Amino acid sequence: MEIDFSRLPESVEITDVTLRDGLQNENTLINTQDKIRIIKKIVEAGVNSLEVTSFVRLDLVPQLADAEELFKQLPKYAGCNYRALVPNLKGYAKAIKAGCKTIVLFVSATEEHNRKNLGRSVKDTLAAYDQVVERAKSNQVRVIAAISMAFEKTSEKLEDILDFFRNTGISHFILCDTSGTANPRLVAERLAFVKQRLNQEDVALHFHDTTGCAMANVLVSLAIGFNKFDAAIGGLGGCPFAQGAAGNISLEDLVWFLESLNVNTGIDMEKLLHVNSILSGLLRRPLQDSKVARYLRGEKGSCLQ
Repeated sequence: MEIDFSRLPESVEITDVTLRDGLQNENTLINTQDKIRIIKKIVEAGVNSLEVTSFVRLDLVPQLADAEELFKQLPKYAGCNYRALVPNLKGYAKAIKAGCKTIVLFVSATEEHNRKNLGRSVKDTLAAYDQVVERAKSNQVRVIAAISMAFEKTSEKLEDILDFFRNTGISHFILCDTSGTANPRLVAERLAFVKQRLNQEDVALHFHDTTGCAMANVLVSLAIGFNKFDAAIGGLGGCPFAQGAAGNISLEDLVWFLESLNVNTGIDMEKLLHVNSILSGLLRRPLQDSKVARYLRGEKGSCLQ
C-alpha cells in the first residue's frame, strides 16, 4: 500500500502497559510502593492512560498479587484513566471492590491459545463474560474487549468474538499481536476487515516485536487511520503461552518514531528515560529492548571498520 505521510493522524493516544503486561512475567517482584512511584513518573511524563494490573488468582501471577492494594493507592490525576484485566466474575468483584472503573476482558482469537491462556474454550470464555458485562453496565463500569492473537494468519475466532461483544453493547476493543509475528500486509488486511465492523476510533492496537516488524505495523495502522496504541517501558512483557514471543513494543521507541513523523504523542522522552532507569534498578538489569534508550544514552557500542 502507498503511504501518504501528509495524511497521518496529527496525534495519537498511547496506553502504557508496563505495570501489567510488562511486569507480569518478571521473576523479581516489585513492591506496591515502587509500582506507585513508577506510575507517578509515567503519568508525569505525559501518559494519561495506564493498564496497571490484573485481578487474577494470586498464585498464578505473583507479580500482580497486590492488585487490590495497588488500586486503592493509585494517585489521582485529572484526565488520567487506569484499567485492569479481569478474567471472570470473581476477578470482577475484586476489581469493583478496589475501585476500578475500567476493566479489560481478554479472549484469544485462536482456540489453542485461549485454552492454554484461560484453560477453557472461546465459547465458554464468552459465555462467562456475558455475566460480567451485564454487571459492569449496572455498575457503570467501562468495559474494553482485548483480543489476543488477532493478527495470526488464521485467527479463526476473531469474527465470532467481535460479533459477541458488539451484541452485548461493547464498543471498545484492543487488537493484540500476541506472538509478535504480524507483518504490514497482514496488519493492513486485518484492519480493513475490522473497519467494516467497528469504528476505528474505538480500536487500540497492541503490538509485540518478536520479528522486528512492530514499527512497520504501527506505520501501516496510522496510514489506515488507527491512532491508539499500547506500549511498555523498555519493551518489557511477553506471553508464556505464545512460544518465542518477545516483549511489547517499547514506549520510548514508539514515542521517538511517532514524533519523528510529526505525530504528536504529548509524552516527554527525557522523563521516559528516567522511568527506564528506575525500572532497570528495581529489576537489577538493563532493559535491553529500547533501542532509543540505548542510543540516547550513548550505548551504541563500537563499529568494526
